[in-house]
Amino acid sequence: MIFKALKRVKTSALALCILAGLIGFNAQAENIDYLSAINSDLNASPLTFAKGELRWAKVGDLRPTQALIGYDQVNYKLGRYQAEPKKMYEEICESYGAGEKKVKWSEQSSPLKPGSFNCPLAIGSETAEMKTAMVGPDGHLYLTDGHHTFSTFIDMENGGAQMPVLIKIQDNWSAGESDSIEQAMSQFWQRLAQTNNSWQFTASGEAISYLNMPTTLGQDSLANQAFRALVYFARDISWVKKQAEAINFLEFHWGYELAKSISVDEQRLVEQAYYLSKIEEVAKQMLAYAPEQAIASSGRSAKQLGQKAAWDNNSDKTLQQLVCGSKKGRLGKLGFALSYKQPGVSLECN
Repeated sequence: MIFKALKRVKTSALALCILAGLIGFNAQAENIDYLSAINSDLNASPLTFAKGELRWAKVGDLRPTQALIGYDQVNYKLGRYQAEPKKMYEEICESYGAGEKKVKWSEQSSPLKPGSFNCPLAIGSETAEMKTAMVGPDGHLYLTDGHHTFSTFIDMENGGAQMPVLIKIQDNWSAGESDSIEQAMSQFWQRLAQTNNSWQFTASGEAISYLNMPTTLGQDSLANQAFRALVYFARDISWVKKQAEAINFLEFHWGYELAKSISVDEQRLVEQAYYLSKIEEVAKQMLAYAPEQAIASSGRSAKQLGQKAAWDNNSDKTLQQLVCGSKKGRLGKLGFALSYKQPGVSLECN
């Protein structure tokens, strides 16, 4: 059963809602035995999971539906979590659908023990922010959103493959008419592609057979797509996510389009000046496209994918703060990524 580890329940109505997966709970307020709740789901077969349910899983057991991530987006988070543990717990709570502000934690807290820190809202209160997975015919959970977040969790020192995470079941596609598991899995991956729930391509855009897709998350398993991270860092410089249509793999589409006209030496993406110059080049190219220009295979125009009207004062400000941030003594996104990749590196700030 979902969330059936209640030690005490205030009302029977609340109990029914929690057991039905309709609402979550707050560890302190409801005195939850998290270990029992997690073990209940870990010991259950995903084949029994239903659409819309919230289920615990080990992050190392989740299977990716894309072969690529932007390593430096993950490295930014890894660097920031080291410097600001509070941010780590905020984003863990956000992944629980339990808010991200005013998280309570201590030096004894651990991402491996959900009951050791307290989220501001009941788990599952904000399911729109939760990561999603499909149940496959082979009984595995296939992640359809959250590859960067969960790759960060699996790569961070105090996380790892055993870290429990809470996911929302997008659907259960385990049932089929196939006579063999091989045929069923082939149909499953075809369906993922047809519904835009998978990205079965290499960094250069070549198609990948589902048989050759990685089976775990993290930088040791997924390949790097440098443009994916460059587009991420260009956010609010040349494009605005809130103004873009909410489509899967938006940043990948931008990246593949940009790769047609821009070259990047990935070995030099440890150099502050070079990295900043490439972010600026990418951002200006994004603005150079006609608003109606189709971007890669997205079926959307540059404007529909969040393109800004022009370079503005906020573009300059955001670019300048990528390394050293808006507050004195605090790093920006790129600064955290570079310092994580090269501990002790000296960064130059204006």
